[in-house]
Amino acid sequence: MSKRRYVAVYTDSDLLVGCDHKHNTILSAVACITAPGGYVVAVRRGKYLSLTDAEDAEFQQLRYGHAELTKRHNPDFNVLVRVPVKPL
Repeated sequence: MSKRRYVAVYTDSDLLVGCDHKHNTILSAVACITAPGGYVVAVRRGKYLSLTDAEDAEFQQLRYGHAELTKRHNPDFNVLVRVPVKPL
């Protein structure tokens, strides 16, 4: 079983951009965040994985100074707006 590593990521133009190396700890991955809204994801066998609740709490504590978990649930409602698009 391979060990989980961590990567600092952020989005740019709808692309997920990550640092070029894998970190052994969440602390070192947080230190590698270079863009606003940056986050840390786990990596195992070349695939990005969500952080566990404990890992997410550690990330929140290191990044923002509190261990409040980020919300991972779906909203209670969804809104779909259909508007005809007219060419310019």
